[in-house]
Amino acid sequence: MNRRTAAFAFLTAAALAGAVHAQPALISIGTGSIQGASNPQGGITYFSGTTGSSLTTRWTYNGSSITSAVASGTGGGKLSANGNILLTTVTNAAPNSLAGNTATGVSPAFSLTPTLTSSTLTASGTAAGFFNATTSTATRVPAVLVDPAAMVYGPGTSGSTIGNAFDLSPNGRFIVGQQYISTYSTSAGTAITTSAGHWRGLVWDTQTNTARALATPFRTASGQTWRQRNLQAWDVSNDGNVVLGYQEHNVSSSGTDADGGRPLVYRWNGTTYAWSYLPGFVNPSTGQSVTSAQTNGSYQMNSLGTIIVGIGYDWANGGSSMMARWDWNATTQTWDGPTKLFSGLDQPATWLPGSVTGCNVPPQFFLTGMSDDASVVIGNARYSTCGSFMSAGFIYRASTGTAVDFHDYLVSLNTPGIANWGPIGDNGDPTRGLPKLGTPIAISPDGTKMAGNVLGPLLIVGAQPWILDFTPPVGGCVNASIASNPPATATFSNCSFAGLSLTVAAGGSGPFTYQWFKGGVAMSNGPTVDGSTVTGANDFNLRITSPKPSDAGTYTCTVTGACGAPVTTTACVVTTDPTNGSAIANDTCATATSIGEGTTAFNACGAYVLDTANVAPSCLPLGFSIHTDVWFRYVPTFSGNARIDTCGSGFDTLLAVYDSCGGGVIDCNDDYFTGPTTSCSSTRSRIPRLAVTQGVPVYIRVSSYSTPSATGSITITANAPAAAANDSCGGAIAINPGTTNPFDLTEASADPLLVPCNTSTNSRDVWYSYTAPDRGRLRVYTCGLTTVNTVLSIHEACGSPSVACNDTAVAGDCGTGTSSQASIRDFITERDRTYYIRLAGSSSTTVGSGNIGLTFAPISCNPADIACDDGTPLFPLNGCTNSALGPNEGDYNAFFAADGFFYQAGLGTSAVGLSCDIACDNGNPLVGNSGCTNNGVNEGDYNCFFNNLFNPCI
Repeated sequence: MNRRTAAFAFLTAAALAGAVHAQPALISIGTGSIQGASNPQGGITYFSGTTGSSLTTRWTYNGSSITSAVASGTGGGKLSANGNILLTTVTNAAPNSLAGNTATGVSPAFSLTPTLTSSTLTASGTAAGFFNATTSTATRVPAVLVDPAAMVYGPGTSGSTIGNAFDLSPNGRFIVGQQYISTYSTSAGTAITTSAGHWRGLVWDTQTNTARALATPFRTASGQTWRQRNLQAWDVSNDGNVVLGYQEHNVSSSGTDADGGRPLVYRWNGTTYAWSYLPGFVNPSTGQSVTSAQTNGSYQMNSLGTIIVGIGYDWANGGSSMMARWDWNATTQTWDGPTKLFSGLDQPATWLPGSVTGCNVPPQFFLTGMSDDASVVIGNARYSTCGSFMSAGFIYRASTGTAVDFHDYLVSLNTPGIANWGPIGDNGDPTRGLPKLGTPIAISPDGTKMAGNVLGPLLIVGAQPWILDFTPPVGGCVNASIASNPPATATFSNCSFAGLSLTVAAGGSGPFTYQWFKGGVAMSNGPTVDGSTVTGANDFNLRITSPKPSDAGTYTCTVTGACGAPVTTTACVVTTDPTNGSAIANDTCATATSIGEGTTAFNACGAYVLDTANVAPSCLPLGFSIHTDVWFRYVPTFSGNARIDTCGSGFDTLLAVYDSCGGGVIDCNDDYFTGPTTSCSSTRSRIPRLAVTQGVPVYIRVSSYSTPSATGSITITANAPAAAANDSCGGAIAINPGTTNPFDLTEASADPLLVPCNTSTNSRDVWYSYTAPDRGRLRVYTCGLTTVNTVLSIHEACGSPSVACNDTAVAGDCGTGTSSQASIRDFITERDRTYYIRLAGSSSTTVGSGNIGLTFAPISCNPADIACDDGTPLFPLNGCTNSALGPNEGDYNAFFAADGFFYQAGLGTSAVGLSCDIACDNGNPLVGNSGCTNNGVNEGDYNCFFNNLFNPCI
């Protein structure tokens, strides 16, 4: 959709209608497909669309000539009101390729805090982006923010598509569309994939380069109640605070269906985008919602986010469809409507061919654009031909309250050259048939420019895309006026993602310039000395992200129009929000709150990072910065180990302990890795054991590198539980077959020296050791001995890679156990060799206890022991005499007998399993190498036989 910004002069419905009534100029642009139109900029209007092989293109029209330039990317997107920003589609090629996340074996199902693994999306996948015509650069949309509450774990892909951009705010800052997401793939809720095939509405702030997916209602259909509905975001207001979208827009059935498509409107509440259904889509007689399939552009919203136009339902007349309007009621904070605009053309199109009139089927209407004040609405009228369809255009004007055929409307204005855009003829009648004019697609926000082309599958000779230029209203320069002031008072809190946002709307003759002032001093964009960031100092919308207490003050904006004569808004007094803990006493280390053992609650919303002289916490993730911090002074009442955690906090915390203000970090933790998990989210922090001395104070810093909340708490426990005795490989506990070998992961931590096994990269683990008395087969298992999802691995030394590893036991290997338990079997040991066994949880949040089992069976002889002492092959075993010394003359005779090596070697693969088939093809004994390549008796068996024949039986 194309809309003007609040910066452009507000045209009344009557004035705009007069502009449209003026005689227009109809101009061909040759080839291409136009999608968007800017407002006139100093006599120049820009249009966007595609040419050639869907190449993104911008046309420049100055009233007498048209030029075009190809931009980066493909696809015909919309453009900003000043024509500088064009939507486009780019590939996911390096550098900075988008990456989603995957997770497997999630427990419990649909966990909101799974252990994620980054997965780079295909380089050829197409992603949404924008082209800046001023800098000639294209920018790809960033990855959507991970939002567990909405089951969004990063971007995903569907086939070769990552996402699309559908519209942008008139100022070009906010872009909306869809992005496929990484989420749970099935109703099992145990695996996250980047190709789950779900898409969500996308809101992208190009100035902060952050993108978020919009949450949607959960499905109600049987078997689908676990997943949120798909969504496309179609429109966004100029300040980014209102988004219009459509859930399940691609439904194909009609009637009443709880899972059917209907529009949603999102409104930023300071923390998140809260959604509500657009009213009028529920049948009042049945209480059921309407199922409706709609496409992008079917609904349009103005730049202020206060007017929506699109398909509605006339329940007073049997629920028939109509073109309707909704208006935002600022008093009731609800949408008024739907108000009927029209349900059909004022009169039938004069050019309709017999193939249409004979069907006697009313046309269907699809919106494609509207002026910013909704006084002019344009779109597509689709006619039935009793078996197929043909598309033309319509225009609705609020001044007349009627919709008319677009071709007939231009004829009524005596548009020069309209005959060249007329019907192509039907059944020999040159005056009837589908017009080459087609459908109006784009309209400038002020309504003075339009563009369009033929839609649908019909190829019409000479049907070129066009621009329609209405003569602007005649009048003198109108002094600038303030149509909408910022509020008289405003507050901000560190718990608000949006920070501080102030908006002004101007009327009069543009273009307009803006200058915001704080305390009478002109503001400029960029970071402030206290760490906040200012954007929009010279725009209608001033934003301060990560605001600090020093950003409180009095704000005004001066607006200057084309006539000069600047005007200034009323003052807005900005303060920190007192209801969200603005006066945090312990916001610095110097004013730290004294606490003791036990739980202390606090409010982090009014906290800011004011004492940057303190060194950053050593566990702060790379690339992140602290958003808030509060300080505590703790004087221990004992000497020993204290436990400190933030489990009772309502936000993602980071915990650090200092020896003094401005001193060094003693200990630090981001996401806790040891101790009980009950009532403690994985994003909370815990220092499990801090060595303290009675009476010697330490300083505790509780930080957040994301949005905090008013709900915070810190708990200090005296005499912290000891670590697991075998928490490290160096403290491994010796175990033996036939004994009870308990484990407990509660107080265990992840071994930092380990090369992990499977999904246990950051898992808690405990260690055991076993010294094999002989060469033999070792089995280690947790089957039936625990309910914990375990991972097992065997190591030849502490810190060495695993030589055997199992996450999930193979089918049938666990008996009565579950597939979440592990089993390593047939591991071949060497005599007197010590092995180290690691037992870990399947993820960093897996805890619990149980037992670990171990069995050992010695291997009595070499592979060369293949025959009884009398030369009879041992296979099948027949109880013959076989010396305990193992290989002897009997084995030699059997090997060279008539049915021995040379005979069996000639059998090829059919010799697999015969008495002389004792080795893999590479000469390794079959014992302990059951999965090796073995094509029967060959040179490998020959080598194995003579390498082992003269060795004693071991």
